[in-house]
Amino acid sequence: MDSASHSTSDQTPEEILAYWTPERMAEAKPRELRIPEPAPHRPEDDEGPAPDPS
Repeated sequence: MDSASHSTSDQTPEEILAYWTPERMAEAKPRELRIPEPAPHRPEDDEGPAPDPS
């Protein structure tokens, strides 16, 4: 299973926006974005909700 990443920052949103000057944006390199493959279709998923056992 692929994992997701998450990070926290002590910077405020304003500080982060101030960091990304036009010069830094122009030099920035995009990071690789990996999207997981969709799960295979299973016929039992088409049956609808299970009946209420009560």
